[in-house]
Amino acid sequence: MNPAYPTAHHWYGLHYLAATGRLDEAIAEGRGAQQLDPLSLITNTELGVAYILARQYDNAVEQLRKALEMDQGFYYAHWRLGTAYVMKGSFQDAISEYQRGETAQRRSAGAGAARARLRRFGQAGRGAQDAGPVEGDFRAPSRLGVQLGARPCGTRRA
Repeated sequence: MNPAYPTAHHWYGLHYLAATGRLDEAIAEGRGAQQLDPLSLITNTELGVAYILARQYDNAVEQLRKALEMDQGFYYAHWRLGTAYVMKGSFQDAISEYQRGETAQRRSAGAGAARARLRRFGQAGRGAQDAGPVEGDFRAPSRLGVQLGARPCGTRRA
């Protein structure tokens, strides 16, 4: 891997290391990509996704807010920030972010689906742990099919 190529670090971290459960290494690769290209919206956003996968939701929120400071119109960062809020149990904040993301990108089917899911369990006062599988609703747009909440084969959800 070319050590000066931020996209390689980004893809290796999120699409390989995270998918195989090596989340601390995935975050380190994401940080490396961010250092090489600090203005990349996707690199900054997907570092936030790595934090979500590692269940470091406060770090995810902080990172995703930084990405949105660069471009409030980047719907993917709104979408992922909404996901971080869901996982924290902050459903109103999540709905607000999904709405912002949907406004930024009307063609985002994922944002509408996520809001529909929130209505099903968020209004009933149930937490994210009672919402059922995360994998089916919050898929990361990845060439390798990395899904939020995915875990290595043979492991169990905590």
